[in-house]
Amino acid sequence: EFPECTSFARNVFNGCAKLGGIKAENAISVGQTSFQGCSSLSNIVLSSFVESVGNYAFKGCSKITTEFVHGILHKGLKQLGNSATDRKGCFQDCTGLTGSLVWDCPNVTVIPQECFSGCSSLGRVEIKSYVSEIQLKAFFNLKESAEIYLPEMPVEVYGAHAIAGSSAPFPRV
Repeated sequence: EFPECTSFARNVFNGCAKLGGIKAENAISVGQTSFQGCSSLSNIVLSSFVESVGNYAFKGCSKITTEFVHGILHKGLKQLGNSATDRKGCFQDCTGLTGSLVWDCPNVTVIPQECFSGCSSLGRVEIKSYVSEIQLKAFFNLKESAEIYLPEMPVEVYGAHAIAGSSAPFPRV
């Protein structure tokens, strides 16, 4: 438990495969690779007002849930990735993400490269708020026959393999 913590620095728990839980109810910032490779992390409590998540912050956290990610992807989220020009893999290879994921982040208009790449149990993504760009491999190798629902306003830029799979069937858009 970290009752006074407002921010997790870069690499703070990187590779702690046996870390099962973290409670930091005041944490509003998660730095690059903070929890990368924490494959046992299943119980994590952060502020309900998280403002930023760095590159690869939760990469390989195979036990975090869709409900946890919904708590991060809220209307007050300001940044996914390290900066406006450096955005990568925030939830990459999070195989515990199941069912439907709803993107409703009006302040974050770019879905980072490889953001949900390898989330192989994720079957549906619904993008509700405006998105100007879906970067390289943002939704690569989701669940077989996954469905992606785009926002009403057209996405301006799609990176290579933004919505794809390494083999058929590919996600339905």
